[in-house]
Amino acid sequence: MPFPTSSSPQPNPHLATPPLPTGEVGTRLLVHAQRALLPGYPDLVAGWVETAAGRITAVGAGDAPHTPDIEWDGVLSPGFVDIHSHGGGGAN
Repeated sequence: MPFPTSSSPQPNPHLATPPLPTGEVGTRLLVHAQRALLPGYPDLVAGWVETAAGRITAVGAGDAPHTPDIEWDGVLSPGFVDIHSHGGGGAN
């Protein structure tokens, strides 16, 4: 299967929920979730993340500073990148 060339997120059939949109250049996106993994909090808390052109610009706990573009029904973990893989060296 060729690697997607589109800048928009591609659905992953292994994920329970689809990836969040990253936004186009010059756009802002505010996402809120009832469960967020945030720096300084040992447990999941309600929280939000704001991005501009696909980069995180602000993160906070509690209610979003204004009406969110997306109310995420999952765990929001800003900045987390899952880099694990399977099949290295031919093993799975």
